[in-house]
Parts: sequence; C-alpha cells; structure tokens
Amino acid sequence: MREENKGLQLGIEALLENFLVQRKDNPEVFREILSSEKMIRKYMVTNFGYQLKLDSETAKLEKIPFFSRDWMGIQSFKNELDYVFLMALFSILETKSFEDGFLLSSIIEDVKIFLLGKDEGNLIYEVDWKVKHQRESFSRALLRAQETGLIKLLDGELSSFEKSEEGEVLYQSTSLIRYQFRNFSKKIDSFETTEEMLLDGLDKENVRHSLFRKLYFESVLFFDELSEEEMQYLNDKYNYEDVKQQIELYTFFRLERMYNCICLVQDVRRLNLQQHPSRKHESYIVSQIAYRIVGLLREEKPFGLLVLENSRFEDLLKDVIQHFSLGWSSSMRDKTPFSKFKQIILDYMTSWKLASYDDATMKITIYPSMIRTVGEYDADLRDYIDTENIRGK
Repeated sequence: MREENKGLQLGIEALLENFLVQRKDNPEVFREILSSEKMIRKYMVTNFGYQLKLDSETAKLEKIPFFSRDWMGIQSFKNELDYVFLMALFSILETKSFEDGFLLSSIIEDVKIFLLGKDEGNLIYEVDWKVKHQRESFSRALLRAQETGLIKLLDGELSSFEKSEEGEVLYQSTSLIRYQFRNFSKKIDSFETTEEMLLDGLDKENVRHSLFRKLYFESVLFFDELSEEEMQYLNDKYNYEDVKQQIELYTFFRLERMYNCICLVQDVRRLNLQQHPSRKHESYIVSQIAYRIVGLLREEKPFGLLVLENSRFEDLLKDVIQHFSLGWSSSMRDKTPFSKFKQIILDYMTSWKLASYDDATMKITIYPSMIRTVGEYDADLRDYIDTENIRGK
C-alpha cells in the first residue's frame, strides 16, 4: 500500500519539508501535488488543521509549529536586526508589482523610512547606513530574499554595499512575496508571547491537531510534553492505531513508541532530509557513544533513565575517543580540544533530544531515543584500530 501511495507521500513530504514547492524547481513532485490535491487537503485539515495554498505554479502548506525551537531560525542570520530588516523588506516588496525593477539605493531608503515608523508614528529602529554592521545585517536579509526567490539580482554585486553605503545593485521583484505572510486573528503587535502567536487559529478542542503538530516538528516527543487530553487520546488503542495508520499511509514515516516518548522514524537514509543518524561527524560519534551506553545499561540496569555525572560522561567520551577516533576525520580527531569536542557532542545530543544537560547539577540524562541507533565499525576497521592502539602503547 505504501508503494502505491508513493506519489502522494512525495507530495506531502515536499510540502512539509519546504516553505514553497514550485513547478519550475521540481515538476514531477509538483505534478503529484496537483493530482493528489484533494487527498492532501483532507489529510492536512483533518490531522493538523493546516491549509494548502495552490495555484498552477506554486504550492504552499501553511505550517505552524506548536513549539518554537532554536533550529527554526534562519541559520545564516546572526542577530535580531537581520530579522528586522527582512520583515521590513517583505513589507516593501509587498507593495511592488511583479517583475518591478528597483535599485538598492531606493530600497534602503524605503527601509529606513519604514523602520522610522512615520506611518504609524512609532520608531521601530533608527537606521544609519554609514554603520558597517547595519549594512552587513541588511545584506544578509537581501541575500535571504534572493535565495528564496523573492527578488532577482539583475546587475551589480551586494559586496559593494557592504563596503560602502554608496554601493549600487539592481534587483527585480517576483510574485512569491504573496506567499510570505499568514493571516492572524488580530494585529501582530497585540500578541504578548510567541506561544500565543503559534496557537492563533489552532482548534484547541481538536486534540489531534495539536498532537500532529507536536509530533511532526519534534525529533522526539516526550510524554511530559503532551497535555492530559493528548495522552488520553494516545492511550486509547483505536486512536493510537489510527494515528499510526495515517502516518504510514500518507508519509514515509513510522510511528514508534518508547519508554517515555514517541517519535517518527524512517527505515532508510534520505539525503534530502536532516536525519539522525546521518553522515555528519557528530552523528556517527554520538552513535558510537550510544554503543558504549548500551553496555552501561546492561551492566547497571538502572530503574528509569540513566543519569551520568559530568565526570563520568567525560570518561565515557575519552573511552570513545580512544576506541573509535582513528576512524574519524583528522579535524575532529586531532584539531578539536576536548572541551570543544564535549560541547559539540552535548549540543548535538540535546538538539536531537537524545539527552538533556542540567546546568545546575552538570548531570546528563540519557533518553531511550539515544540508544535507538548505535554505531560500530566493521570487523576490518576494528582490527586496524585495535592494531594501531596496541602500537601506540
């Protein structure tokens, strides 16, 4: 049945993984979205409460997460000012017609006026383009707009503006700006918290909507992150099987339940997705750490979750370095100080919700998801590493 639904699954995956899906970028997947439109709309409305915007060239799924997470930010941005400039740029581009040409000198003046808040009478930010870090910040916003297809570079180089406010570049607007904004039930400045904004439009009486939004946006969903109603819903055998069936029918995921959590898993590595485990150095090192942790669990058989003192975790890392590092990249093996190595691994483990770190006690709690996948070298590489370790002694 999953093979029969592959086109539908590809369409849903593309909509969930991308801000927009355009015919010109991926005609085959776009064709699948068009042919499966009714089924996709039904799946998204029933399970998420999401709406699909679709025309002959572009598809957009209005995705609103339940939680806000650090990874949801724009990775190339460095500070809040980058976002301020991007939002100002969006507002100005919205007033332009399709394929309007405009000069950088014109847009920076429009942005300056917009952020002065003359229309509303409220100062948002006072821009001075003579200040280098402001020009660099606005350049990052422009690059983001260019990378996402909101504007096209026709002539000139943006680097000239980073060097001097006199730098000139010619751009052209596109039709994609109309997909950037979503409608809220009230003015955006009347929301008091990010959480309140994310919940706007969510049917709070529909447990399934909040559950699916949490499940799809979290690498692991812990039971203490579920409401009492959501937990009751999942504990009902019929509901659980229905959720499981819907996920497997419409996506490439499977629903898996562990000691204190549930998560979506795939049986194959997908290069177009961010997955754990992956080919990243941190990922396979963490899988090797997991292999050692399995040994600890077999020896100690803790009641509940495994909690490691900071010193014991460091000993574990040193053991992994000794037994596995000859198979790592030279940059990770030889050029990374232990303190930095430890932080890289902790950041990876906590971001994927494989473990948590308590700043106060400096203890590391290992979650079941950590040992869901473990890593070990094949026999030939293990023999080589063992031989080299013996020589090193």
